[in-house]
Amino acid sequence: MLTDISAYYPVGFIAKTTGPLGELVIRFEIAQGTLSKQIRSFFILINKKPVPLLVASFTLSAENTAIVRFSDYNSKENARELVGFEVYLPEENMKKKPSGIQDIYLLKGYAVQNEKRKHIGIVSGFQDNKGNYLLEVTIEKDSEPILIPLHEDLIKSIDPDKKIIRIIIAEGLLEL
Repeated sequence: MLTDISAYYPVGFIAKTTGPLGELVIRFEIAQGTLSKQIRSFFILINKKPVPLLVASFTLSAENTAIVRFSDYNSKENARELVGFEVYLPEENMKKKPSGIQDIYLLKGYAVQNEKRKHIGIVSGFQDNKGNYLLEVTIEKDSEPILIPLHEDLIKSIDPDKKIIRIIIAEGLLEL
């Protein structure tokens, strides 16, 4: 097993329990088309180390979700402790390496700049409003995030090495 988290891709999070046998809903933050259908385990981070959760059953369901039951979690009560964990997969469980706007989750933690390279804030999350993606950008510590539309026509550049995304921001959007 790989112990370096950089060898894993963040693919989503455990959203909630469902059903009496410990089934969980995983909400994917990457395109489902990048996932292999033969997933044997997901990984969560405990003490910054990837820990495997062996899959007993896995069914892709609604868009960007799956119903999963893990081998060691056979009741709703003990599965509940996994809710909220981010889930990771090693590269061999990916059909293709995540890239592009479909993999918006990978932008979490990136600095946001406007087209003139002025720092706006840090990506703290995102929302999918029926296929219209919005970045949640935290401007100041302990402030409510602002929502910035994310569309490929508005992206000037993405620098994965420096973790910076430059976006065309409509005039007046930040004053709302």
